Amino acid sequence: MQQATQMQQQVQQAQQRAAQRVVTGEAAGGLVTVSANGKMEITRVTIDPKVANGEDLDMLQDLVVAATNAALGRAKDLV
Repeated sequence: MQQATQMQQQVQQAQQRAAQRVVTGEAAGGLVTVSANGKMEITRVTIDPKVANGEDLDMLQDLVVAATNAALGRAKDLV
């Protein structure tokens, strides 16, 4: 029982450390970046004005999705 309690505390500590870390995913060579923390929360989205001109909205949306998926994948690796 004591061992199970100790393991639970270690898991909680690892989750707290991961929640404090921030990772970034990017698309199009960094033109779109998304940051996420270890709690799988998106904390920041940055879009370079070169791709934010509104001419190709579908491409911009795809880049945001790709960068978000990359950031969340890295956040999962933290845990």
